[in-house]
Amino acid sequence: MGVTSRTKGNRAEHAAAGYLRSRGFEIVGRNYTIRGGEIDIIARDGEQVVFFEVKSSSGAMSAVEMVSERKRAVLIRTCRYWLQKHNASDADWRIDFVGVEMQKGRIERLVHLENAIF
Repeated sequence: MGVTSRTKGNRAEHAAAGYLRSRGFEIVGRNYTIRGGEIDIIARDGEQVVFFEVKSSSGAMSAVEMVSERKRAVLIRTCRYWLQKHNASDADWRIDFVGVEMQKGRIERLVHLENAIF
């Protein structure tokens, strides 16, 4: 039996969180969900709030290519909602992307793109 997409996604998010901590990010939230949107990881990079979209891939399409224009719009809306709910509407923020490329359930490569979605 193969690895489920949810299991693969959890592995990718766990790997991304470990990578981010090792780079000095302070993780402040994971899997923040509102109706119609989700933020995989929320972190602080100094004073800046950074929202992360994490995608895993194992096929011909890279993880970066898997974020559609519609997904970008949903992410931006969800991030703005989070900022509003946490009294941080004036905070400096950005959306980064972490692509986790996997083969047979193993992580082969991790790609971090700053300011990937704007």
